[in-house]
Amino acid sequence: MHSIMSSMPSQKNGFRVHCPKQRFRLITTNVTGCLNSCLRLARKLSMMTLAEFIRDMLQLWYCDRHRAAQSMRHQLTDAVQLVISKCIEKCSYITVTLVDWNIFLVKVKRDQWMVNMLQKTCTCKKFQMD
Repeated sequence: MHSIMSSMPSQKNGFRVHCPKQRFRLITTNVTGCLNSCLRLARKLSMMTLAEFIRDMLQLWYCDRHRAAQSMRHQLTDAVQLVISKCIEKCSYITVTLVDWNIFLVKVKRDQWMVNMLQKTCTCKKFQMD
């Protein structure tokens, strides 16, 4: 156990994150730090009770995740689906026409811009690539 703990990233890499959501959904650089915060009160229990507490906690987490996954209406999560739907709605009035193999004419309402994919430029100057 000591060799595993010594190979884990240290606390200075930053595993403390404030999030109002459930902690198991966070990806941290230090898994032991995340588990330690969840087991703060349970550490005072006997070893067998602590092991049972950890098993129950993980089982509850994975059951909740499974239940949430089963209730999904799309292949993506509802939050991601909402973001994509908003983007599609915003783009519904944009018209893109092929001018040349690498050049496109983009029309939005009364405005229009030329996008050159080969040179990575646009006449709007908003998306210029270095």
